[in-house]
Parts: sequence; C-alpha cells; structure tokens
Amino acid sequence: MGIRLYVWPPDAAAELTAMARALVVVVGGAPPVVREQLELRARELLGDLADKAPDLVSAVLADAGLVEVGDLVEAGGGFGDSVDFARWQEVDCRNAIDLTVAPYGAEFSTIGAALAAARPGDRIIIGPGIYGEAPAIDIAVHLVGDGDRSEIVLEPSGGAFVMIGATGATIEGLTIRTGIDVYAGQPSIIDCDVTASPSHGVIIRDRAEPTIRGCAVHDNTTSGLFIHTGARGELSEDEIHGNGHHGIMVDGDAAPRVLQCRIHGNSHSGVYLSGHSTGVLTGNDIRNNGHCGVTAASQAAPQLQGNEIHRNGRCGVEQSGNGSGSYVRNDVHSNDHDGFRVLGPACPQIVGNTIASNAQFGVVVTGKSVAVVRGNRVRCNVWGGVKIERQGTFKGGDSTPMLPVAVLDNEVTENGGNGIIVCDGHGSICGNRITANAWVGVLLQGRLGLGYVRSNVIVGNAGSGVECDVSEGSGPVVEWNTIRANTKSGIDVQGTAGGCIPTQHCGSEFAARDPCSW
Repeated sequence: MGIRLYVWPPDAAAELTAMARALVVVVGGAPPVVREQLELRARELLGDLADKAPDLVSAVLADAGLVEVGDLVEAGGGFGDSVDFARWQEVDCRNAIDLTVAPYGAEFSTIGAALAAARPGDRIIIGPGIYGEAPAIDIAVHLVGDGDRSEIVLEPSGGAFVMIGATGATIEGLTIRTGIDVYAGQPSIIDCDVTASPSHGVIIRDRAEPTIRGCAVHDNTTSGLFIHTGARGELSEDEIHGNGHHGIMVDGDAAPRVLQCRIHGNSHSGVYLSGHSTGVLTGNDIRNNGHCGVTAASQAAPQLQGNEIHRNGRCGVEQSGNGSGSYVRNDVHSNDHDGFRVLGPACPQIVGNTIASNAQFGVVVTGKSVAVVRGNRVRCNVWGGVKIERQGTFKGGDSTPMLPVAVLDNEVTENGGNGIIVCDGHGSICGNRITANAWVGVLLQGRLGLGYVRSNVIVGNAGSGVECDVSEGSGPVVEWNTIRANTKSGIDVQGTAGGCIPTQHCGSEFAARDPCSW
C-alpha cells in the first residue's frame, strides 16, 4: 500500500482543542527509510501536538500497519465526536515517480490520463506525437517532452487553452499549437514553442507569477503574451515574434520582468503597456515591429534599462497619457519615426541613452509634459536632435504647464536639422554640448514661455548658435553659454514679442567670428 498523511484543514482548527493543530493516520506498510522520512515530515505537520501529546504521536508513527481511525481518536482522548473525519485532507507522501505518455507503447496514451494518476512532484514524460488535448494542470507536476520539441505537439480542437495554475508545475520542451492560460501560482514554462493560438499565445492573469524561459511565442492571432489583472512573473531569453498584434501586451496593474528577450516582427508594438501597469524590461532586443518598439499609454510607468530598440515601423519608444516611466541606458536607433516620442501630460525620465540615426527626431516632447531628458547622446537623427512643441498658450490659466521640459547635460551632435528646437513650448536647456548640427544649434520659435538656455556649449553648427524667433510670450533666458564657430551667427534674434533681448545674453562667450544679430 501507499503511505499517506491526512492533515486536519487549518480552517477547521476551532473544532479541535486549542493544543491540537493536526492529526495523522499512517496507512499501509512502509520500509524503514520511508518510515523515517515520513516521521520527520509528520512531526513538522503536527506542530504543537508533537510536543503536547508525544505518546499519541509515537504510537501512531511506530505502527507500520493499518491504524483504525476510531482507535486513534480513543487513544488521543479529549477529541470525542467533535472530529469530522470527512473533512480530513489527504497529503500524498510517496516518492515522486515518472509517468510516460506516447501514442503507443507507454503507460498512458493521453496526457490527461497521466495527469489523473499523477501526484505532486511526479514527472510526466511525453514522447513524440500529436496530442489533441489541452490539459489542465492544477498540481505541481512536471510535463517534460522526450525528444525534439517540434515533434511533441499539443494541438487541441476548438481553440481550447492549456491551463496551468499550480506553484511548482512545469511545462517543458513541447510545441503547443494553442494558447496557454496561466491563472494562478508560480508555474514554469520552459523551452516551449507556443504558436497558432486563435487568441493570445500566453495569458498571465489574476496575480499569477510564472517563469517563462527559452520559449518561442510566435504567429498567434492577437498578442504573443497578454499579462493583466495584477500578474507578475518573469520572461527571460524568449523569442516573441510574428504575432498578429503586440509582442507583449501589459494591462491593469500587472508588473512583469522581461529580460534578454528577442521581440521582433510583431504587427503592432513590440511591447505595449497600458492601465496602471509597470514592469521592468532589461537587456532585450526589440526590433522590426510594425508600430513602436515600446508603447506606454494611459498611466503606465515601465522601467527600461539596457535594451536595444531599433528598426521599428514608427518610434522606438512612445509614452502617452498620464503615465511616467524610466528609460535608462538604452540604445534607440534606426527607427522609422522618432527615437522617443512623449505625448503630454506623460512625464518620463529619459536618461543616459544613445539615441541615433532615427528617421525623424531623436526626442520629441509634445503637450503638457514635464519630461526630463538628461545625459543622453543624441546624434545623427535625420530631422533633428530634440524637439519641444505645442505645450499650450502662455498667457496664464490652466493651459500653462507648471514646469518646463528639462533638457540637461546631453550631447546633441551631427543631427540633420536643428540640434534642439523649442516651438510653442517651455524648455530649460542647460549644460548640453550642441555641436555640428546641420541647421541651428538651439532654435526658439513661436510662442515661448518659461525656461532657460544656460551654460551650454554651442559650437560648429551650420546655422546660428541660437536663433530666437518669438511671436508671443516672454521667451527663455539665454545666458552663460559658450557659443562659437557657428556658420551664421552666435545669436540671431528675430520676432516681435519680448523674449531673447540683448540683456538676456549676459555672460555668454562668443568667438570673434560669431557676431550677434538682433
């Protein structure tokens, strides 16, 4: 016979005396080694009872045969008729075993039959074949493919999903031609090929925290992965490509970790975050997606560090809505629109990135954002380096942002248009090195409000160092800059409304060849 522990459920503890938390019945014969392991485990489960009723515990554990329930209650004394044995919970204590599945010649011909016979800790070893089933895994078993995963295929009819919701459960080395629904717990999905789902490839929900490692998630009808309703978990070294919508979609208050994945060729964004979602993306290659590499909408606040985001059909990164985000030391290059696009009132931190060779601007901040753009290398972007635009009117009232966009300590060089342009906006442009751009170093244009152009090095640009063409507003203060070797002039003041008058150029250093004009 097998050996089993029966543990009184914690929610029924009131039916026992205050000193007793559990009872144990040992059923069947057991070899000495197993009995010793069982006794140690049983004493852990018994807790206080092992100390306060040692004679009862020793009597039960010493008997390798059948112990009658009635005898045990009588021996314990004091429990009487209040114990409802129908509510005892069985905990299997036998050693884990391997169960085999194959179309022919194995213990089981279906995965479902093997699961029905399995106990926690067992391995279900699945041989090559096509299995027309979508198993539901609700105990900590390990489904392991035996051979090339491309030859071990789960392909249920009717679009049924594989369900997994047990901590410690594992699916490894299978091809799954449908979706996977991770609905609870901390399971693992390892080295699987997930494809051809009629919906999302993998759904992670309801605060589940899976580990998904080394998988290919591709060619699913909508997104590769949909992570929502508080789900967490970690994706690492996965390839997520060719899905009909986003590569990864994160919604609600979900917060996954996405590490060293390759996310490419998806029809919309590589990663799309919305709701109040967060999440950490580190060391990923996000490329060739039809829309943006990463889109953060609504109130999303992701953290991106050390990713390469390139050759996407629109922007490298787009942040919109009321969210924030931290984008640190990423390489954002060769995208078909801007490197970063921020749509106010989003307020991200864009720090220490390389933003290069994008088909439009390196960074665009539009609307009532108070983004911080600091310590980046912004170079060789076709339309220009950094653009701040359309931030509202400048006569006071609700439409006036509280703070200007901060563009600090960046290297803005060799861009195809202006180095930095503020057009109908607010900008504090301080401590930057703005050199060798094809047009003006810093262009201040249209309706301007708060801000400074202060302590920058503005050298070797093909137009003026600073050009002020202000039609409305006070304009930023221009002071303490080093402005030299620009082709047209040091500072060129145009326009009719205040801003950029000579007294605001105090402290700037000019070379003799850079006259000021106003």
